[in-house]
Amino acid sequence: MPDIEVYRLLVDCLRMRQEDVRHFKGEGMKGSIYGGEKTLTIAFGHFLGKAEEVKGLLPPWWTTTNVFQCQIQETWEDSYMPMKLRMLAQRGYGWVPFPDDGSILANGTKVEAEDGIDALV
Repeated sequence: MPDIEVYRLLVDCLRMRQEDVRHFKGEGMKGSIYGGEKTLTIAFGHFLGKAEEVKGLLPPWWTTTNVFQCQIQETWEDSYMPMKLRMLAQRGYGWVPFPDDGSILANGTKVEAEDGIDALV
């Protein structure tokens, strides 16, 4: 499953959980909009931390970089925001902090030349 789909599933999972806690327990989830926050960022970080502790729950390629990208997407409500922020920073700094030979995708995934097209799908 592409990383963007994993991010969407995780975000939707937390949104559903937030609604269920509110509906069935009658309280706002800590760190969520029903708990007084402007976004789900705090609750999402907590959720991802718990998910990382459960063996096999997240895909094998999952790293802490993915946590950060998920939170950016949740905060901005835009699945392309990590790429947009990288492009903006590149324009400001004039360079990228990773190889600029096409081996790094806009979402931060490293793709080796020998991986071929299968690495992209």
